[in-house]
Amino acid sequence: MKLAASFAFIAVALLLPLAAQSQQEPGRPSQPVQPDPAAESVKMRQGLMAAVRWQFAPIAAFARDRSAELTPELVGRIRFLANLAEIAPQGFVEPSADVEGSNALPAVWEQREEFARLMHNFQAETARLAELAAAGQGNEVRGHFARVAETCSACHETFRREMPR
Repeated sequence: MKLAASFAFIAVALLLPLAAQSQQEPGRPSQPVQPDPAAESVKMRQGLMAAVRWQFAPIAAFARDRSAELTPELVGRIRFLANLAEIAPQGFVEPSADVEGSNALPAVWEQREEFARLMHNFQAETARLAELAAAGQGNEVRGHFARVAETCSACHETFRREMPR
């Protein structure tokens, strides 16, 4: 079932541009649509941060529950979180604080070195968390998770707009 759904999605993704081309006037050369890099950057980081939250919540639940087991699924989530941390800087390549929907403050680009330092901390702490998880060290994962959460808070304090609660 999943395989059929995957093939259907790929087919639609491949055929949609062809359908759009057939809608243009005959005899007119097609002009590729140039995406706005700043808007694409916002979309990328919003998707990335949604994926971070998706991984973060079960890891946080594990860290709070002293009786929970470090399962292979959780180890995978932690590894995925570390991978997301590695690609996170790619979502901040264009000054895009003014793009609708962006939660990044102009400080991201105005204080580039500090932002890079905090992003590096996030990457280093999630990598360490993944190492501990891969080694099966559940109690150490619990303790180290707080350091990962601190890296998020440190960056968000300076570089993210206030989010409605």
